[in-house]
Amino acid sequence: MELQEWLFLILGTAIVGLVIHGFWVKYYGSDRLPLKLDKQFVSDRSDLSPDEALQQFKAELPNGGARVVKVGDSSIPVGDPNRPSSATSVNQNLDHQGAGSGNQDKDVKFAKGTPESVEAEGPFIEDPVASRGSAPQITSDAAKDDDVETDTDLGTSFEAKPELFMVLNVLGSIQGQALLEGLMALEFEYGDKSIFHRLGPTGAPVMSVANAVEPGTFDLATIDQLETPGVIFFMGAHEVPDPVAGFEAMLQSAVYLAEELGATLCDDRRSAVTEQTLEHLRQQLQTYQFNQSR
Repeated sequence: MELQEWLFLILGTAIVGLVIHGFWVKYYGSDRLPLKLDKQFVSDRSDLSPDEALQQFKAELPNGGARVVKVGDSSIPVGDPNRPSSATSVNQNLDHQGAGSGNQDKDVKFAKGTPESVEAEGPFIEDPVASRGSAPQITSDAAKDDDVETDTDLGTSFEAKPELFMVLNVLGSIQGQALLEGLMALEFEYGDKSIFHRLGPTGAPVMSVANAVEPGTFDLATIDQLETPGVIFFMGAHEVPDPVAGFEAMLQSAVYLAEELGATLCDDRRSAVTEQTLEHLRQQLQTYQFNQSR
């Protein structure tokens, strides 16, 4: 073969390789769970007493104070009398979440005012599994426009969809068996990444629940012995057809579980959820949804 033919062959092979790589990144690059746990949220010492571990868990207020707020006895009303009060009612709402978010009832109402940080009750249970390296804090505004472009001579480009994760915390001294029963009542399933998922009609996860203690997983074989300071609800807005409806469904699930466990519903910064917090999150989702529809 002549040199020119070799060059064309090499160039063609390179182009095909780039195209295949682009498709791989687009369709398979999100298999790994993009969940990072806050190092400040967990103890990295196994010799701490429950009281010492509890002190490490205190959340900071802007004024330096903190207080315990529970769903059951706080001044923050978690809903009106017509709000679904059973797992069956919540599940019925979840099953209809795809009906649209524009006219959704805001079943969960919160007191107006400045969000208050929450001091979690109960000891830390240090997970014996080694930490998986550096773990930055989960935040709903931590989504990055991680656009992947592969440019070739053919002018082909592949752009990854911007990621946005919505996060709610349920904090308190949570017992494993009660947690399992609550999640089962909400029709969560134990599965991928050793955490719980609520699956949609297509079988894909709509929302997930992870352990607040690193590495974020659960072990069904020993869950009856589990005691954890909290669990994390999270949803990928870029992975569901209607992010606003998906968030409302996740909110209802988190409120139900918090009430069942006598725990506290908090935002991604572990501050008590208020009506202003929810409006901010809804607006963020609506903006994201609008930008993706353009």
